[in-house]
Amino acid sequence: MHSSDLGRNDTDSEHQHLGLQAASRLYDDSAHRVSDGQLEAPTSEKGRNDWALEHQVQVRVGTNNDLVYSIAVNNKDVTLFSTKDSAEGLHLADKKIEHLTDEYRRELTHKYKVRFSHEGEDVEGQLSFDAQGKVRHGEMVHARAPRLLELANLKGALERGRPSQLLPNDNHQGLKFYFLKTPLRKDADDAAATHVAHDKDGKAAIYVGPDGLGENLVVKDGKQSFAGSIDEHVVLHELAHNSQARLGWLREKQFLTYSRALGFDPFVSPAGETIFALRSKSGDLYRVEPDSLDWLSINDKGQYLDKNGQVSDLQNAARLDPGKMREAALVRPATFYFSNPLEMAAESLALFKEGKGERRKLLQESPELYRFTKDQDQKDINQSYGKNADGKPLYLRLPDGRLTLNNIQAEKLIADFEKAAMIHLSKQ
Repeated sequence: MHSSDLGRNDTDSEHQHLGLQAASRLYDDSAHRVSDGQLEAPTSEKGRNDWALEHQVQVRVGTNNDLVYSIAVNNKDVTLFSTKDSAEGLHLADKKIEHLTDEYRRELTHKYKVRFSHEGEDVEGQLSFDAQGKVRHGEMVHARAPRLLELANLKGALERGRPSQLLPNDNHQGLKFYFLKTPLRKDADDAAATHVAHDKDGKAAIYVGPDGLGENLVVKDGKQSFAGSIDEHVVLHELAHNSQARLGWLREKQFLTYSRALGFDPFVSPAGETIFALRSKSGDLYRVEPDSLDWLSINDKGQYLDKNGQVSDLQNAARLDPGKMREAALVRPATFYFSNPLEMAAESLALFKEGKGERRKLLQESPELYRFTKDQDQKDINQSYGKNADGKPLYLRLPDGRLTLNNIQAEKLIADFEKAAMIHLSKQ
């Protein structure tokens, strides 16, 4: 990525979709053609609805009795183009949507270096576990090509996520997004998105589950509408896992250092089990129970303790639900999802990049975690874009999540934001 790309500071709400709007002016084929003195038969409601579901693009009859095509981007309607109201018009729209999708795909690949799966591409064998807990790979899971709706809504997360979309040890190539047709895990619910360290090509990637990222066109009672919105937090969370790989978190020494900075005390029990114990403000240790995500009291040997501090079994161990553990933790987690250090840090980094409101909340609720997250994020930025001659970072992350050149104005904006957040907190 060139530094000139960063200097533009595109805004999501007004500038990010100018490409779509400009393209729409190229496509205005709303005039009905006359054949033997007769207008072509208009489309049926069912035909329009079926087309809309297949392409995830809304199509409606306009005021000029043409067909108008649109998608929802950041919960705002973006008109793409129009065609005549006929079967031929829908057929022409197929080609136009294909063209716009290819354009958007090329734009994201050029600007963010990310890549995308193609229709029918092999991913890996479906995962299952045998009686001994060993991973088995079944029938091949296949991916599909991303839709225009998905690409348009993914841009905001990529803009705020950078440079975490770049591969570990490679600032010239980005992650690959695989849009799965079928679940990766057999007999289990897939996550909306999953970061993997190695895809079939041996590179880091993100698998998007069959349900997509939260934005879908649906037809109910014959009417088309967009349900939900892209969950940018999910995307930023998975990108955060890639940042961890870029920063060397998976190297044992660094992982121990980072874990302890987050309030975890990882150790190996006498049985040889690695335990991610979370320390409370009072110095007590707790470990997570995978099924309930409750936190159970343990000693430094990994043995369960009851409410009186005596060695116990799992059933009688003292426990805290995630909300109470979050309040009791030595370092307060950013959200209720903190089952291990990697997840706790990924949630924090996602909030840090998501926007002013989430970043302010992180600072106010967990200042220590905020400082740690800000430091890790800046290391990742420096790793990609470097520092000035005076040793200062070349780029900083603004409170809204975007990167900007480091200058006095940017530093002041960030400092004022942080000061105002803490002053507001002190007045509550």
